[in-house]
Amino acid sequence: MSLTKELKNPSSPIREFIQGQFPLTRGFVWKTNRLLPRMKTLLPSGEVAYSTIGMAFDYRLRYYFRATPINSLVAWQGAEKVVKSMHYSQDWVAGLFKDLSTIIDHIKPTNRRLGQKHEERLARLCYILACFEQEYRAGPFFDSPLALIPRDATTENVLQSVPDAAAKDLVRLSHLAYRRWKQRLGGPTFMNPTFAGSDVIGGADADLIADHCLWEVKTTVDPRICRFWLYQLIGYVLLDFLDRYKLHEVGIYFSRQGEFLRWPIKELMAHLSIPGTKRINLRALRRDFEDVCIESSPLFTGGLAAAGPYLRPFSPSRR
Repeated sequence: MSLTKELKNPSSPIREFIQGQFPLTRGFVWKTNRLLPRMKTLLPSGEVAYSTIGMAFDYRLRYYFRATPINSLVAWQGAEKVVKSMHYSQDWVAGLFKDLSTIIDHIKPTNRRLGQKHEERLARLCYILACFEQEYRAGPFFDSPLALIPRDATTENVLQSVPDAAAKDLVRLSHLAYRRWKQRLGGPTFMNPTFAGSDVIGGADADLIADHCLWEVKTTVDPRICRFWLYQLIGYVLLDFLDRYKLHEVGIYFSRQGEFLRWPIKELMAHLSIPGTKRINLRALRRDFEDVCIESSPLFTGGLAAAGPYLRPFSPSRR
C-alpha cells in the first residue's frame, strides 16, 4: 500500500497512529476554512479532465524550479507499464521520451516565465507526462488518452492529441503560479521527494519541498482543506525518519486560486493534539511511527526483529 491508500483504509495501523496522535482535526478544519478569504477561482474555458489537469500542473510547477531528468520522473515508470498494458513498442516509448527531453532542453523553463508559444507547448508536454503517471498510479483505464494515440504517432502527433481546452487551462494556471511563486524560485528545492520510510509502506512521494517547507499542490475548484490533506502532510513529515530534509513547515498551494496556506510543523501538530499533551517531540514521533510502519509492512513479515538490519542502524532516533 501507499501512504494515500493507508490513510484511506479505516483498519490501517498507520492511519490509526496518525489519527490517534492528532485527533482534533474537525475544529481546526472548520476554523481554517471559515477564515479563508474569498478566493477568485480560475475555471477552464471548456470541458477538461480535472484529475489529469491537476497532475499535469504539478509537473509544470516543478519545471519552474528544476528540469528533472525525464527518466527520473514517475511518468517514466508509467511508460514502462504502458509498454506492457497497451502493447506500445519499447523503442517507440523511449523515442517519445527522448524527444520530450529534447523539448525541455530547448525551452529551458526553469526560473522564468515563457512566451505563449513555448508555454503552450510545455503545457501539452506536461499533460502527456500526467497521462503516463496516471497509468503508473492507477493502472490502465479504458478511456485513457494514451489509448487513442496510434502506435506509429510522431511526438508532434502526441502533443497535438492534448485537448486545446486542457492546454489553455494549464497555461493560465502556469502564469498565475509564476506570479505567486517567483520570489521562491532559485532556493534549495526537492521535486517529488520520497522519504526514508517511503518504500517501507509501499510508496510515498510529496509534490515538492522549497526552503524547508513541504508543499502539497491542490488544483481544485473548491479551495477548502480537509482532514485527509492534513494527515497526508503529517504522514510525509513522519516518514522522513532520518530528518533528511530538515523540514520546518508544511503548506498547501491552491493553484486555481493562487493562494497559500502554511503552518510550522510543531504548531500544526499541537493544534491537532489533545490539550495537555506533552510538548511535541518530532524525533520521538518519527521513531514510534517507524515502528508502526515496519510492523505493518509486508516487507518485514517477522516484524521489528526482521527489520533490524534494514532500518534500525540508520535511524537517528536509535543512535
